[in-house]
Amino acid sequence: ARRDPRVPLTSPPDPHDAALLRLALAEAQANCRTAARLVSGGTTPTPLFRTAALRRALATRTVRARAYGELEAMDADARWIASLSADAPPGRASWEDVRFLLGGLHRYLRRTAGLPPEPEATVLHRYRPDALRAFRGLEPADLLGRWD
Repeated sequence: ARRDPRVPLTSPPDPHDAALLRLALAEAQANCRTAARLVSGGTTPTPLFRTAALRRALATRTVRARAYGELEAMDADARWIASLSADAPPGRASWEDVRFLLGGLHRYLRRTAGLPPEPEATVLHRYRPDALRAFRGLEPADLLGRWD
């Protein structure tokens, strides 16, 4: 799906979509905190990551109207994230890669909801570049190009 040029990127989301986006943002924040605990070796909840609200938000009219073609790849990443478990490392990726990806999804949702971006210094978005494997050398903004 490509962005509908008739929908300004700054227009507020539809009220129903805004409620779903708020749920997806809360879910994304919880996922980012869980990933940070995994990176530091802390205890984690079961199931590890929840992405149902994210996947519902990606299907809303508001998100589809603002999309440039990234939704299918983002949905695939959401399904992959939901399949991870604490006792099974994420394949060729590190837990820091998972945290980086979750942070990118969180940023995307904030932008789509019309919220300002969080400062780079926030705990949710401070990454250790040396711990990245799959996303080594990338900046969070590079994820959008990967999803397109």
